[in-house]
Amino acid sequence: IGRSNVGKSSLINMLTNRKKLAYTSKTPGKTSEFNYFEIQSVVGVDKAKSSFYIVDLPGVGYAQASRDLRSSWTNLLTAFAHQRSTLRVLFHLVDSRHGLMEADYECLDLVATLPS
Repeated sequence: IGRSNVGKSSLINMLTNRKKLAYTSKTPGKTSEFNYFEIQSVVGVDKAKSSFYIVDLPGVGYAQASRDLRSSWTNLLTAFAHQRSTLRVLFHLVDSRHGLMEADYECLDLVATLPS
């Protein structure tokens, strides 16, 4: 999670070693849906197959969308984070060039309410 244009899609591309798996743009607010990517791998000496999902989320804060749509994304993100029993890791990206901004504090508030 993080602000619009903080690098969430770029992180997914880096983690998967795929340059164009998640769409990236210099224009903030281009990710407008929850995009699921199934990651399959072979692990261990017994070569067991394993899979998991990485989810690319719309940014919190600025986006080229109506206030109602942005609000619905926030509500969906909150429900997603609280109701996913399989959720294991949540990354909160912060742009170090700008430090914490209001949208980052919203993300921190959300993370603070998650069950441990």
